Amino acid sequence: MTSTKYKYIIGYGNNSTIVERVMKSRTNWVSLPYPSPSFNFRWSATSNGINFEKLTFKEANNNKQIVNHFEYHKALSCKSQLFMNL
Repeated sequence: MTSTKYKYIIGYGNNSTIVERVMKSRTNWVSLPYPSPSFNFRWSATSNGINFEKLTFKEANNNKQIVNHFEYHKALSCKSQLFMNL
C-alpha cells in the first residue's frame, strides 16, 4: 500500500518556524521550496501573492489546495479596517 504524499510550502513571517516544525512532524507531508505552484497547503504571513481564483478544490489526483487566508479578509484582519467595521 502506497501512502499519499501531500506537498506544503511555508513562507517567511509570523510563526513560520512553528508551522514548519509541525509540518515536518507529519510523515505524509513533504516540503517544497517557496514559492511553488504545486502544493496542497501553503502557509504565508500575508495573503499577498495568493491567487485565490487559481486554487484547486478538487480532491482527485491529490490536487486539492488550501491556504491559511480567506479571500477579501482585510476588513477583519487589518487593524484599521477592523476598527472601522466595529
